[in-house]
Amino acid sequence: MPNQQLTAPPAKVEIRPKTYWKMLYHARYYANPFIPITAYKEVIGVLIGSFKEVTINDAEISIIDAIAITHGSRSHVEVQNYKKLAPLARRYRKDPFICGWYHSHPSHGIFMSATDKRTQTAFQMLYPKAIGIVIDPTKISATNYAIGIFRLTNDFSKWMYLEPVFSFDFNTRIASESLEVIDDLIKRKTLEIE
Repeated sequence: MPNQQLTAPPAKVEIRPKTYWKMLYHARYYANPFIPITAYKEVIGVLIGSFKEVTINDAEISIIDAIAITHGSRSHVEVQNYKKLAPLARRYRKDPFICGWYHSHPSHGIFMSATDKRTQTAFQMLYPKAIGIVIDPTKISATNYAIGIFRLTNDFSKWMYLEPVFSFDFNTRIASESLEVIDDLIKRKTLEIE
């Protein structure tokens, strides 16, 4: 396991705009204004990144990619077939590697559920510094990225919230404008299907 001897949990989580857009597109595709809210679906994927220990008590994680895995129902999603993750685990077993997972809560808000705790526990057992991201694609605005970054304490008893830091000059206004572009792409794809 790469860099698992780091002593500190990640204090800073850097997200590249491309990674945010990929998570947003995946989540928004299944929860957008062109389908009824009753048809919304949660999505799940894995995060690829690198850890860097800044000091003995401070570590950083840089999330460089998000890989979509599947979608579920309106209020539930989880990886049903972990065999699908095996090729990714082999491909990303050295730096960069699978550093966590993401999922959506369409119109439900930013929080971690009991099911999310089981998923995060599984990821942290494989990768002790793993993080989990939740995104609500219906809450994005010019003042809100609508994501939360979490990890469990080392004893798996409590959630810790980690602040996202975006690389480059990426702000909530750009995120909101990105949503317009993504919605336009989804709308065009929907029209092509019809």
